[in-house]
Amino acid sequence: YADDFLLFCETEEEVTRTGNIAKSVIESLGLEVAMNKTKVVDFKNDDFDFLGFHFNHWKTSKKGNDYYSIVPTEKSIKTFKKAIKDKTQRTWTKPKEEWIKDVNPIIVGKTNYYLNVYKALKVFEGHMQTHCVIRAMSKHLERMDKYVRQRLRMCMIHKHPTVRKAFGMCYKWNIEFFVRIGLIPSKWWFYYKMWGTYTIEKYVEYHMHRNKVDMDKRIQKSKELGIAFYTKERLKKMDYSFSK
Repeated sequence: YADDFLLFCETEEEVTRTGNIAKSVIESLGLEVAMNKTKVVDFKNDDFDFLGFHFNHWKTSKKGNDYYSIVPTEKSIKTFKKAIKDKTQRTWTKPKEEWIKDVNPIIVGKTNYYLNVYKALKVFEGHMQTHCVIRAMSKHLERMDKYVRQRLRMCMIHKHPTVRKAFGMCYKWNIEFFVRIGLIPSKWWFYYKMWGTYTIEKYVEYHMHRNKVDMDKRIQKSKELGIAFYTKERLKKMDYSFSK
C-alpha cells in the first residue's frame, strides 16, 4: 500500500470531496489517515516538498503556457553528499578504481530514485495531459556530479602530492578522466535511462565543449577588463604542472 500520496484539485470544494473519498478508501483497507500530517497547499502560489522532491508552484512561460516543475529537495541532495563524503575520506589510501567502486552505487541509487518522477509522469500521460516539466533536474544533477568529482580529486591529491592542486583539480582529473576510469555521472544516467540513446560519449563531448566555451568567455571577459588571464606567474605554474 502507499502511505504517502498527493491529490491535485482545481477548487476547494474538490479538495473536500476527494479528501473524503480518499479517507473512506484508506479506512476500508484497515488503515488510518494521519490528519496531523495532512496538508492543503495553494499550488498556484505556494511550493511544497514531498518524498525528497520540491514541487515549484504553477507559473506561466513566455509563450503563455502554464506549467509547474519538480526538482530534488536540498535535504535530499545533502543526504546524497553525506553518503559520498562518508565513502571518500581523504586519509584513506586506495586505488582510484576502488574509489569509483564505492561511489557508483550511491550515484546510481539516488539517480534511480529521482527517475521515479519521470516514470510517474509517463503513467500520468497515459490518462491526460501533464503540465509538469523536469528539465530543471539537470542543474541539480550537475551539482551532484561536481561534488562527487571534487571529493574524488581531494582523495587523489592526497595520494599524489607531487601533482599541483590547481592542475589536478581542473585539467588532469577532468570529466573525461573520471568517465574513462568508470565513474557514472548522475546526469548522464538520468537521461540515458529516460531516452536510451544518450551515450556516455555524447555526455563527455557536450561537457568538455561547454567547459572550453566557459573558459574562453572568462578569458575574453578578463581581456575586456584589462586583466591578463595568462599572467607570467600563472603560465609558470601551468608549465610546471604539465611537466608532471
